[in-house]
Amino acid sequence: MDTRHNRLTRLFVLALLGSAFLMYGSLAFADQPAAPQDVPEKDAPESPTPAKEKVKPAAMELSGHLVDVTPMEITVQTRGKRPETLRFPLAENVQVTIDGKPSNIGQLPQGVLVHLRQEEGSSTVVAIRAEGRDVSGTIDSVSMSGRRITLRDDDKRSPMPAEAFPVAADAKIQVGGKPARLTDLKNGMQVRLTLAVNQKIVVAVTELHAKPVATTARTEAAEPEPLPAITHTALPLIRPADSRDLLP
Repeated sequence: MDTRHNRLTRLFVLALLGSAFLMYGSLAFADQPAAPQDVPEKDAPESPTPAKEKVKPAAMELSGHLVDVTPMEITVQTRGKRPETLRFPLAENVQVTIDGKPSNIGQLPQGVLVHLRQEEGSSTVVAIRAEGRDVSGTIDSVSMSGRRITLRDDDKRSPMPAEAFPVAADAKIQVGGKPARLTDLKNGMQVRLTLAVNQKIVVAVTELHAKPVATTARTEAAEPEPLPAITHTALPLIRPADSRDLLP
């Protein structure tokens, strides 16, 4: 009986010790920090890259024929083999000159040739210069009383008939690169006529291919010095009879 009681007591003690050991182990394991788990990182959303504004560098000078103009913008058609219709904003204080004189956009006729000057780094037009077409040729005649110049075309491939152009009283005339007058224009000169916006009168005359006049002083050639006189000395004649004396 005692032996059985001792066995039960031992089993109870072992069970108690086992329970205590398991409880202690679980508590010790719970106190340890949990190992970090490899959690796949989510890709951070990429911030959208701001689109770079493609700004076409505006030309500082542009020429074309006027299509339309308003107080806010101007539309021109470029010249060349592939003309383009372009539109540009106007500055509030845009400067306008017609035939070299101050004017305003309301005086610009449609189709006139205009030269636009744009603000640096921008397409805004700050100045408009309007002028007529250029005509080049050879002066056929000049009428002083009627102030008219008649040009002819010496191009043999496509000859053009002579045409007369009236010259404005305040026309700018240049001959040889210097200011001149109508009386300085001579027949045969190669010139370029700049017409007014109305295409009816000449506002500028420029001589083409002007050759500067040589100003080198003319030097007289020095007279050649006289040659010394050549004298001829007569040689003595040798007679046959005297030739014997020459033999040894």
